[in-house]
Amino acid sequence: MKWRAWLLVAAFLVIATIAPTAARGGDAFWHGVDISDSGMDPEGMEAIHGAVWDAIIDMVPTPTGFPTGDPVDDKDRGLRIYKPRKAWNGYTLLNCFAPLTPGGTNNNVLIDMKGNVVNSWSFGMGFMSAAKMLPGGHVVGGMPGANPFSFSGTLTQLDWNGNVVKTWKDTAVHHDHEREGSPCGYFAPYQKPRTFGGKVLVLEMHYPSKDNDTSHICDSADITDDRIRELTWDGKELFRWDCWKYFDKLGLDEWAEAGLDLNLNHMGFDPNEDWSHGNDVAWVGPNKWWSQHHDARFHPANIIADFRSLNITIIIARYRHPYGKWEQGDIVWKLGPDYSTAGEDFKVGQIIGQHHAHMIPACLPGAGNMLIFDNGGAAGYGAFVQGLRNEEGDPLGAWPNKFRLFSRVLEINPVTKQIV
Repeated sequence: MKWRAWLLVAAFLVIATIAPTAARGGDAFWHGVDISDSGMDPEGMEAIHGAVWDAIIDMVPTPTGFPTGDPVDDKDRGLRIYKPRKAWNGYTLLNCFAPLTPGGTNNNVLIDMKGNVVNSWSFGMGFMSAAKMLPGGHVVGGMPGANPFSFSGTLTQLDWNGNVVKTWKDTAVHHDHEREGSPCGYFAPYQKPRTFGGKVLVLEMHYPSKDNDTSHICDSADITDDRIRELTWDGKELFRWDCWKYFDKLGLDEWAEAGLDLNLNHMGFDPNEDWSHGNDVAWVGPNKWWSQHHDARFHPANIIADFRSLNITIIIARYRHPYGKWEQGDIVWKLGPDYSTAGEDFKVGQIIGQHHAHMIPACLPGAGNMLIFDNGGAAGYGAFVQGLRNEEGDPLGAWPNKFRLFSRVLEINPVTKQIV
């Protein structure tokens, strides 16, 4: 009968997950508890694991957040709200999954404040293009290769009329890239991206070769990995960072590793485990932590990256520390994946599927703090309830193991890791 009593515990935890507003004023989140010392029998542990799994999967039919294909009524399209006195006037560049015109390829559109299309360009679909504006009306983004799902292609710069100005070959760009002069890719005083010349920072998708053993990450499938590269204007590689090589530095426990081995996290056209799924890459850029406090973790040349599948944000050392504290490529700052009260990152609450982590540029309000779009939905490898094991003593892990029904934008002091 012991396992039935624990099922009641599981039921309570599931209810708290499904109805978080009842738990704490509308912003509660799932942490889980460690019950490894409870003396519970394996049958009861598996029953709890299965109950929580079923409840979360019922709530999350498309955990990665990809479009379901449901049609959108035309009455729901277009400009909905515009208050000119409260809005910062300008233009917005949209990276769309579908082209502007049926059968067309113009899937990157520039709109004005009234929703009118001012111009459009043809790049890869949605997140693959990661198109951004440059001064002079140029746009730079990812172009797919012959097979749009092969993750080969070029980073391409187009002028206002869509003419090719520059290409960086064999750059399987996805989600993000930056141009020297603008650390994080949006307008900031005195930090203007270079239209011609300058370094390029690229987030790429790649498959580690068969010569590289990645079974320690997922022993049931090959992996799709994230690669970060810094290139010159002429395409020379200055820096390379492959996520899989730093697996042991990401703070993933044995429950997370058990979740990875299930091979549940992959896009429909890609059988590999999409284990890291990077969303962002940015230079740290000029900031007070470096200029005033001499904290080398925040050297302007260091690189910020976040990984949706892992619920992790990191800063990567671009250069070796002058006194040998770290080497080039080492992780010198990390947020996640443990946001429970057992870890040091609990003050920000549970972050799930974050995007666009970056340092607020100098001369803007909050300069030096980190902005993160905490997207919510479902993500993360690990335990539903810390400590659950099966009859063989193996950890019961999952993917996704965290879920939330809403998104947040967080401004965080990167030194104290507290929400500002």
